[in-house]
Amino acid sequence: MIRNKDYYGIGLFLLLAVMIGYQQMVSPAIGIFLLVVLLEGLILKSLRFRFNKLTALLIVLFLFYLLGLAWAEHKDVGLKLLEYKMSFFIFPVLFFFVKESTNIWSVLLGLVLGCIILAVRFFAALYFYDGEPLPGFEISRQIIDLHPSYTSIYFTMASVLLIYGYVTKRLNWSIFIIIPLVSAFCYLIFLMGSFAAILFLGLCLAIGFGLIIYHWLKWIGLIVYIFICPIILYFSILKIDKLKYDIEMVQAAYSEISEGKKSFLEKNKFVESGTKERVMMWYLSAEIIAENPFGVGTGDIDFFLVDKCEKYDLALLKKKNLNPHNQFLQIGIDLGIPGLLFLVFLVGAIIYFAIKNKNYFLFFLGFSLLFNGLFESVLQRQSGIVFYSCVICLAVVYTNQLGTNKKTLADKI
Repeated sequence: MIRNKDYYGIGLFLLLAVMIGYQQMVSPAIGIFLLVVLLEGLILKSLRFRFNKLTALLIVLFLFYLLGLAWAEHKDVGLKLLEYKMSFFIFPVLFFFVKESTNIWSVLLGLVLGCIILAVRFFAALYFYDGEPLPGFEISRQIIDLHPSYTSIYFTMASVLLIYGYVTKRLNWSIFIIIPLVSAFCYLIFLMGSFAAILFLGLCLAIGFGLIIYHWLKWIGLIVYIFICPIILYFSILKIDKLKYDIEMVQAAYSEISEGKKSFLEKNKFVESGTKERVMMWYLSAEIIAENPFGVGTGDIDFFLVDKCEKYDLALLKKKNLNPHNQFLQIGIDLGIPGLLFLVFLVGAIIYFAIKNKNYFLFFLGFSLLFNGLFESVLQRQSGIVFYSCVICLAVVYTNQLGTNKKTLADKI
């Protein structure tokens, strides 16, 4: 990129690296990239305008939130939330102007560099932190200042990119570089101990092996694998000691849920378990959506959740001030059933586009949004909003470089 004076590609590369590796500087990085776009577009005239219907859906999502201000009671909070959502508008507009000669694989290595920076910061805190040793998820929260769910998402997607690039021969890196990097990223995911993150990593590996088996044994082998894989995945997770407590809580929650909502909430008033707290928030969120099918308005969600905690005397849950920990319920409360259906449509459209164009990096990115959105409100924090809106736009706009239109990924293994 430097040799070809591709300022656009360099700007994107640095934006991705900063977005992942040091998020405190992401706003200046976006500003610098905007200046690069103006330089390339107005002065060098090397950009081409290409309207993209799929990325434009992110703008529609932003407009949904803007519309939600109309019936919000706490408009000051809503405006602040809308400021966070600006990435849904900014990135699609920026990527309507593209430089076709940019090598997207070189650009996306900014994700890998960002994850390497994160890994270095993580290991430095792990071994040189001046104080009591901290568990992995606390290192991510307290020292890196990044929620462990997002840290895990970044490491997983960087690993997918490296493996996909190697298999399709789009990334000319030695396997002796890729294996240590992917191993380090996976190790850090296990250190943080997020049940959802480890399960998502396992699912990604399962899908990857499925493609290989399909290539070797075709449909018969794939069908056998589909039946066996869930069993292998289940018992593999049971063997991870770090997840033992989470698994016990899942089993306990499943048993208690059968007794009904009120009984479940009553029994777990004072239980401090991330798994059970999620189920409690899901119950409260579903009740709010049922009472407000068109949403409570952009920015009012926290006030309604507090009211529900008071209704069921959930003082501990109220004190923690948690969000629904589910992006679909989150938008359902904010914007009602229309907003929820639109988000489902958006995620489905991304995954459909990825499959149609055999863009497997975009497929895993869309799958990441879908899966992690079930357990976290991934489009509420800047860590998720900026990442997903930027990288989805990139992967869609440059799908001709990322996709494998002539042959499937399995054919290239």
